[in-house]
Amino acid sequence: MKLVIFGDGFTYPAKEGVSQHVMSQLFALTRHSTAIEPILILCDRGTMDINQIKQFPWKTVLVPHEVYYDYLAMRTILTHIKPDILQSYGVYHGRLISSRYSLEYKIPFVMEHHDVESELTDHLKLATNISASIYHDQIELCELASLNRTLSQHDYDLLSSVSPKRKNTFFNIPTIMDDIFDNIDISNKKATDVLFIGNGAYPPNKKAVNFIRDELAPHLPHINFHIIGRLSNDIKPASNIITYGMVDDIKRITDLTSIGLAPLESGSGLKLKVLTYLSAGLPVLGTPLAYRGYTSHSLLSVSSLEDFADSLNNMVANYDSSRALLARKLFLDTYSEEANIDTLISMYESLTYRPYITASNSRHIIRDDSKLPWLNEFREMPFSPTNSVQYINFASL
Repeated sequence: MKLVIFGDGFTYPAKEGVSQHVMSQLFALTRHSTAIEPILILCDRGTMDINQIKQFPWKTVLVPHEVYYDYLAMRTILTHIKPDILQSYGVYHGRLISSRYSLEYKIPFVMEHHDVESELTDHLKLATNISASIYHDQIELCELASLNRTLSQHDYDLLSSVSPKRKNTFFNIPTIMDDIFDNIDISNKKATDVLFIGNGAYPPNKKAVNFIRDELAPHLPHINFHIIGRLSNDIKPASNIITYGMVDDIKRITDLTSIGLAPLESGSGLKLKVLTYLSAGLPVLGTPLAYRGYTSHSLLSVSSLEDFADSLNNMVANYDSSRALLARKLFLDTYSEEANIDTLISMYESLTYRPYITASNSRHIIRDDSKLPWLNEFREMPFSPTNSVQYINFASL
């Protein structure tokens, strides 16, 4: 069974966001299934070196940006591959390429809904019509996909409420993540050392870092704030703030820290930093938004931003190192690859072609990549972004 997965804007090693999820899923499938052959069609964006791509245990098709969004060009590639299932996470590509090929060749199309909330682009300061259009695409793709995979119960419930007639195609399974913390070491953990992980080029994370710098660190001088992620090393030094930028060995830092922080006031989708914290044996302190999609648990402490400093101070004062092992156990039992891989494999093996097609007018969406600052970082192969995409009229197929 050939499973073609589309990906753009990837980085590797994958440390955050969609890159981390898709890469972890690909590795999991190659480790656990001989029946499913994953094939990655990768847009030439991001930081992947060609030698890294050659070492992946799956086939990778590297295409330039202008090919990735060209249906006729992609149809030629797909017809040569002869896929059994298509999978896409991007609304642009899902709407333009994946679902069209699915309808034309009558093969199942899996749409992964990572960021269903209507405010997805609002916090990026995009135009209201773009935000509304992306949200509309998510809903319309429910009609076109044979299976709609959500990564959190929050997204599942939201899609079920706005597209109830497609509920039979919704399938919720947590994000599968590589487990890089096999044996956590609690012997060197210090209650007063806490951790934040986040891509500083992403506005919600940048706000969180500014909150730590301006509100938490000055008022909690006895606590050391460790910050990992893009642009974190641009933060003005402070006596109790330690920054690392992007690191390859995160374990050396998580073994020293006691609590994971998620002081988020905006953002969409399942917050992967929470999974990273739990897998590293870190109980978490976060805002209600940080836990959107997670099941309530005593290891996921909730606080408003207004009370965050007091809540953190109390957690540090009452820290018990045994909670590190409990956090690790919660990850293994609920969110690990081993806990979810059998369900993921059966999802593909039982999949059938079943779109629900409604008339759809052709329309334009203006893509303004300048509003997505992380797309301009570390780019090995620059490209001229497409300013508009002509969506197909599905009723004409």
